[in-house]
Amino acid sequence: MKNILQTILFLAVGALALWGFIIGLHWVLGTLFPNLGDTPTAVINMLVMIVVMVGVAWGLAQRDRKKRAAQAETAKTQAAEAENSAIEGAQN
Repeated sequence: MKNILQTILFLAVGALALWGFIIGLHWVLGTLFPNLGDTPTAVINMLVMIVVMVGVAWGLAQRDRKKRAAQAETAKTQAAEAENSAIEGAQN
């Protein structure tokens, strides 16, 4: 339960930070280049999509890394059990 609440809090804070960044970037681009029209919005949308894609790719890589680590741990445990049973078989 604690992990779920931490995840929700993390996502909420991240969303607020991203929203603040978007608003700030839009204001800066609109102030520095007032004749661009809707270009700041297009730039911001592109940046947000890049951030989302990188975040998804990173999340998938983390998930795969954890799966591989769990599989390696399982293989190590099975190898240790096989070695122990071989030793016991040799002793009998």
